[in-house]
Amino acid sequence: FLQARDALAAGGELWIVGHRHLGYHAKLKRLFRGVEQVAANPKFVILKAGK
Repeated sequence: FLQARDALAAGGELWIVGHRHLGYHAKLKRLFRGVEQVAANPKFVILKAGK
């Protein structure tokens, strides 16, 4: 996620689809501002992180 953050332009967004149990939300919150859960089901989560 660090390389994605560095590659994004100001105001850019990173969208992630991942398994819920991997804890991407916490990892993204350390690197990005405005991390938002867009959708979820029991197995997967869709997250949007802004730069």
